[in-house]
Amino acid sequence: MDSFDQLYFFNDLRRISKLNKSSFHVLPIQNIESLERSKFKEQYNYLLNNFIKFEKTITQPFFDSLVCPAKQLKLSMEMAKEVFGTDTTLYVTCGSSLSNQIAVSSLCNKNTKVLAQKGIHQSLHFYIPMVTKNITYIEDIEVCRERQATRLDLDSFIKALKDEESKGEPYDTVIINSQTYEGLITKIDEVLECIITSSKSLKNILIDEAWGAWTSFDEGLKRHTAIYNARYLSKKYNVNIVVTHSAHKSLFAFRQSSLLHAFGSTECVKRLHDTHFKLHTTSPSYPIISSMELSILHANKEGDCYSSNSVKLARDLKEFVESNLTLFNNYDDESNSKNSIWDPTKVWLRINDDSFNGSHIRNILFDDYGIYLSRYNKNSILFNFHYGITDECVRNLMKALDSIDKKYLSSKFNFDGNENYNGFVIPYPPGIPLLIPGQEISEVIMEKINLAKTNSTSLIFIKEEEL
Repeated sequence: MDSFDQLYFFNDLRRISKLNKSSFHVLPIQNIESLERSKFKEQYNYLLNNFIKFEKTITQPFFDSLVCPAKQLKLSMEMAKEVFGTDTTLYVTCGSSLSNQIAVSSLCNKNTKVLAQKGIHQSLHFYIPMVTKNITYIEDIEVCRERQATRLDLDSFIKALKDEESKGEPYDTVIINSQTYEGLITKIDEVLECIITSSKSLKNILIDEAWGAWTSFDEGLKRHTAIYNARYLSKKYNVNIVVTHSAHKSLFAFRQSSLLHAFGSTECVKRLHDTHFKLHTTSPSYPIISSMELSILHANKEGDCYSSNSVKLARDLKEFVESNLTLFNNYDDESNSKNSIWDPTKVWLRINDDSFNGSHIRNILFDDYGIYLSRYNKNSILFNFHYGITDECVRNLMKALDSIDKKYLSSKFNFDGNENYNGFVIPYPPGIPLLIPGQEISEVIMEKINLAKTNSTSLIFIKEEEL
């Protein structure tokens, strides 16, 4: 075997990269073409085309260190602090799971009593018990079982806080989720103050806003974000609030880019810095940090324009589906609740035929059209319209869905077992006709046709013109 053949990950990633034309999942930077209209285009192109120049080990005194920043990194994180309006913002190059661990470790100790939303990220479920065993989870309210869409049960949260306060055993720390991949945005402006005022003993709040970094820069949505509301509520009620962002999910940052934001006391900020020092790698990725810095400035200057475009493109897809397709239709969501709204950049499509399922459609989109999506279930598929989605991405998606729809329509012929169909019925593969012109459609033929509808990539009907 050639040694190069054993580059299993390397070679297959190259192969998949050739197939993949766009991603309606994450990593806006993967669809780098959308930066063509950005004033930051030149900087991004330089970073991507000169990667090795950023992959350095040089540190103090010649450069800076993330574990003890004093020069460039310090200035960069102070820039991020100013953009987000925080008391401190820290870079994490090992993903939001580590950010969550740093946040939990800095806010909690073995005596901490935690009230947490069950719908928080798995990393928080893993880390909290490592610090304290005194945890109560509040079950989320189910909004749509099929799509696993849930939202915060604010009434149960408030009741739990008040009940424990009245018994003299109050919770001092609350952990909640802000936005979900399934498309629900918690109105933090409606929720956070209610939580804080339900217990005088509350000291710390951790908000996992991993999917929501982009909403901090959207003029219509930012009022609902953790960042926007934590600015004044922390000072008003003397409560420490820490917010985590998975930057690569919605901004033009490299994979594993994460941001830790803190609002609160000097002691809280110091603990966060100390815990960041203890838990973060001493060999951070300089390319990731560079991409994070770029992504923050890009979002600050152009984020509202990019998010508006994402919303418009998502709406264009919905209108196209409504007007043109039969196999798919838009998921009709309930109206927004008091405490949550539907994310306008998430598009769920329902599949109208049981012979197809989400996995099947997902595979067709990637294998035949190079379009990647992540979330699906039996009867629906989800498209995430992030900063990286372009007009061309959406045009290609529309063409793909239209092509799938036409193949679906062609397979919807209904035969009467006693009538002759003057044409061919051909499953492909293998491309061998089940029915030829003039052949009687028997029960056996119908069974074969129905089986082929389920098992074949496509079922082709070609009707012969009468001479």
